Amino acid sequence: MLILMLNNRLLLSFSILCLLMSACKVDEPDSGSDDAGMPQNIIKVRDYGAVPNDGFCDIESIGKAVLAASGVKSPVLEFERGTYDLYVGDAARNVAISITGIDNLTIRGAVDRKQQPATLFLRHYDMAPNISATKILLVNDCYNLSVENLRFDNEPKYMASGIVTSNDGGTVGIRLLDGCEAPEESYMYCCNLWDPVTADLKHVQSVTFGDDVDRNPSEYVARNTGAGNVMVTSAQIASNAAVGDGISWHFGWSGLQVDFRYCDNLKLSNIESNSAIGFHMQTSYCRNISASGVRIARKGSNYCVGSRDGWKMYMCTGNVDIRDMFCEGVRWDGQNVHGKFLYVKEVLNDYQLKLSFNGAPIERILPGDKMGVWMDRDTEVMLTVSQYDCSLDPSNKTCVVTFKEPLPDNLGVGHYLNVYSHICDYSLRNSEFRNIAGCASLIRNDNSEISGNTFYNIMYPAICVGGDLSNEGVTSKNVVIENNTIEQSAWVARDNRKGAISVGVAPSSGLIQPFIRNVKIRNNSISGSDIGIHLNSVKDVTLEGNVFSSCGIDVKEE
Repeated sequence: MLILMLNNRLLLSFSILCLLMSACKVDEPDSGSDDAGMPQNIIKVRDYGAVPNDGFCDIESIGKAVLAASGVKSPVLEFERGTYDLYVGDAARNVAISITGIDNLTIRGAVDRKQQPATLFLRHYDMAPNISATKILLVNDCYNLSVENLRFDNEPKYMASGIVTSNDGGTVGIRLLDGCEAPEESYMYCCNLWDPVTADLKHVQSVTFGDDVDRNPSEYVARNTGAGNVMVTSAQIASNAAVGDGISWHFGWSGLQVDFRYCDNLKLSNIESNSAIGFHMQTSYCRNISASGVRIARKGSNYCVGSRDGWKMYMCTGNVDIRDMFCEGVRWDGQNVHGKFLYVKEVLNDYQLKLSFNGAPIERILPGDKMGVWMDRDTEVMLTVSQYDCSLDPSNKTCVVTFKEPLPDNLGVGHYLNVYSHICDYSLRNSEFRNIAGCASLIRNDNSEISGNTFYNIMYPAICVGGDLSNEGVTSKNVVIENNTIEQSAWVARDNRKGAISVGVAPSSGLIQPFIRNVKIRNNSISGSDIGIHLNSVKDVTLEGNVFSSCGIDVKEE
C-alpha cells in the first residue's frame, strides 16, 4: 500500500510538472508548413492487398493504399522487398500507378544487403507494334515528395539484341542473344550496332531513328523465324550491318515511363530503371530537385535499355542537384535539361505579342516572369510578363503574352523569346554515363555546373551546351564544366556541334544565333575524340588545365 501511495504521488508530481512546463513553453519559429514536424504515418501497401511475388496484379490494391495515404498527414507509402506485378493490358492507355495532390508524401521501397533497390514495379502489357506507352508511375502536384528504393522494368522487354549472322546485301539474319525475345514481327526503331565482345557501341551512326521508320515502316520489319533467329529485308540495315556485329533495336520509339509533374521540393534516392518504352523518366514544372543514386542500367543481355532519354528535365526551376547518377544504353540523351522557345507570330500592340511554339504548350507562365528577346547576336532585351494566355487546342499552337514594358522597336516575325520562367540552377556531379547513342549531358539552361563526372563512348558530344532554336531553349549562359573525364566520344556531330565538349546554339534558318557567354571549361581529361572542345559562337570563355590525349583537334573555335 505504501509503495502504491508513493507511486501515485510521483505520478501526480510528474503531471503537475508537465503542466507547468507546458504553460511556460516558448513557441518555436514557424517552419512555413502546417505539417512541419508531424510524425510520418506509414501506409503499408500489404495491408490493402498488395503482396509482392504472388503473381497477382497489384494495381487496385496499390490504388487503395494511395487513397488511404491521401487522408493522413506526412504519409509514407511503404513497399516491401520483391516484385509488384502491374498488369496494364494496353500500355498506351492505362497508367499503372497514379498519385495526385498528396503533399509531404514519401514513396519508400526496400533495399537488399548491398543497399540497392529491392522493390520492383514490373509492368506487364499486351505486345503491339509501335506502342507510345503511358506511365508506370505518374505523380502530379505533390509538394515535398520523396521517392526511395524503387526499380522499374517491363515484361516483356520492348527491345531486342542479337548478333548479325548473315547479310546478302538486302536481307540480314540475326541470332538473338540468350535471354532476348522478339515478337513475330517488330519494327526496327532506334537501331544501333555494338561490339559483341565489349558490349560497347560501335563508332558509327545509328542505323535507324524514329521518323525514318515511321515514314516507311514496311522497310524495317524484323520477322521472327523461330529458334532464336530474326530476318529483316532492308537496304538501310544491310548497308550498315556486317556479319559479326552486335545489333539492337526497339519495337517503338515514344512513351514516358515515370513522370513527376508540379512536384516542388522533389527528392529522389536509389531509383533504378532497367528498360523503358520511350523515356525512362521525366520531371516537368518541378521547383527544387535533389537526386542521388538514380540509375538507368542494363539488367539482362540486351545492349540497349530505352529508345529515348534516360532522364528528361523539362521546364524545371529553382535548385537542381544531381549526384551519383548512372546511365547506360539509351538511344537519345542521358540527361536532357531544357525549356522551349516562343516565336513571334504577330505584334498585336505596343505591349502584346501573339507567339507560336513547337510541340506541347508551356503550361505555367505567371505575371512577373521574365522573357528575353534577342535583337542581335549580342543584345537581349528583357521583358516582364503581365498576362499569359495559351490556347489549349492542340491544333492551335499559339499564345498571347502581354508585357509590362513596351516592346522594343523593330520586333517582329523572325524573332523568338527565351522563357526564363523555366530555368534552374543546375548541377551534375560524380555521375557516370556510358554507351549512349546521343549526348550524355544535354544542357539548354542557364547557370549550370557539370563537375567530376565520367563519360565513356558517347555517340554525340558527351557534354553539349546550348539551345536548339527550332524548339528547345534557353539559349544558355553561365556554365562551368570542370574535372570531368571523357573518353571515346563525339564520333558523330549533333547539328553543327562536334566535340567531346561542345558549346554553341544549334541554329535555325532565319533566326538570330546569339553568342553564349560566361563559360568556364577547366581541368577536364579528354581522350579519343576527333575534336576535344568545340566552341561555336561563344564569348567570355575560360579554358584552363584541360588535358587532351589522342584527339585530332584539341580545341576548335568558330
